[in-house]
Amino acid sequence: MSEVDYRQIIRELPELAAQLAGAIIPSTVPPDGMPRGTEKGDAARTSAIDDLDKLMSELAQSVRFWQHAFSDGIDLPIIPEQVEHITGRQTAAVVSDDPMRAAADAHVITAWLLQAWDDVEGHPLHDWWCESLDDWIVPMVRRLEVRKIRQRPRRCVNCSALDVWADLEHTSALCAACGEVMRAEVWLPVPQVAKQLGVAPSTVRGWLTTTNQINVRGEGRTRELELSSCRHEMELRLARELAGIATPQRSHSVG
Repeated sequence: MSEVDYRQIIRELPELAAQLAGAIIPSTVPPDGMPRGTEKGDAARTSAIDDLDKLMSELAQSVRFWQHAFSDGIDLPIIPEQVEHITGRQTAAVVSDDPMRAAADAHVITAWLLQAWDDVEGHPLHDWWCESLDDWIVPMVRRLEVRKIRQRPRRCVNCSALDVWADLEHTSALCAACGEVMRAEVWLPVPQVAKQLGVAPSTVRGWLTTTNQINVRGEGRTRELELSSCRHEMELRLARELAGIATPQRSHSVG
């Protein structure tokens, strides 16, 4: 098993479904009622429809999988009639015609999966099923997670979409449009930088007086530091300390 909290992944699927549904529904309706859109907007909507359809299909397959796995008489939580209805139909039309209904259906299915979790966790196929989520479900939830970070999106060097979001945990950045991974550019106030690096804020402020290598933007209360440059500075100082080399002094002070 990989080090993934699969139960937490399942818990986040309703939010993922809601995000996709929101991307499908047009944000504005023209006065004449006729649909309008740019090529880029239409492409994003089509992608969201495909993703929500796939999510619903994956959820329906998961319910059917556990129905079959426990068909040998072992009790499983009663499957709500709505879940039975959802898993027995084609989801594509529902996703495109009524994406919010599809998002609501996703909530019902994930609620059932979480209710059944304790029962299926000891099943011989549980680990295999969890790892089957790695192919698509887990990456989609990870993309949702990186969008939650308070960052301005960057433009992707691969697909040019303005949809690159930083991942604080892995110090990388992920394009939510194409999945391209690149170096993170995370800008945080001094206290948050210190928290991420496990040092005191005064330590970070001290670095700024002796180096030009930390990227800084803004001044005073709006000042933010780029996290990866701070991490690099910390690692460099540690290496110098271990080697007994003094840290060079900055040529001018920071205001």
